[in-house]
Amino acid sequence: MPKKRSDLLEEIFATISLTKRLIFARLQQVDNHELSPTQIQLMMCAHNLPEVSFKELAHNLHLTAGAITQLTEPLVRVGYIKRTPDERDRRIARLSLTASGMQMLTHRSESYRLALSEVLARLSDAELELYLRVQQKMLNYLETHNESPPGKPAAAQHNTNRKQKEYPIT
Repeated sequence: MPKKRSDLLEEIFATISLTKRLIFARLQQVDNHELSPTQIQLMMCAHNLPEVSFKELAHNLHLTAGAITQLTEPLVRVGYIKRTPDERDRRIARLSLTASGMQMLTHRSESYRLALSEVLARLSDAELELYLRVQQKMLNYLETHNESPPGKPAAAQHNTNRKQKEYPIT
């Protein structure tokens, strides 16, 4: 007897979350970097939006300005990002990725690809094609239905004058 849709969805939710955690754990073993997934996201955002403000980071990562400050301090100390005052308003600090930060992200991206490749190697070509089609369908929906819930800002509508760079980290 086939599983009910609600049971399938629950299994999918659980496996997505567990897969992300296990891949991150594997990366921690390989990279030995003491960075959280949110710090990695912050660095990717600093790469994609050069000279991003704390407010823009908070908006893009759906965090508070205080959380951004706590996440950024260790990254500044180790030299992965640098903080500079805004030229027009010195009260605003801007963050940008350093060469060392870019090198770490590139290494992290390569490690992520290796870890994911190891997992995907267990799938047949037909399973990979099906997986890709399912992911593309989900991405298509997410890209075309990017409305925010009531009371939440739309991430895609934030500062449309700034172009994001593409970066191969997922």
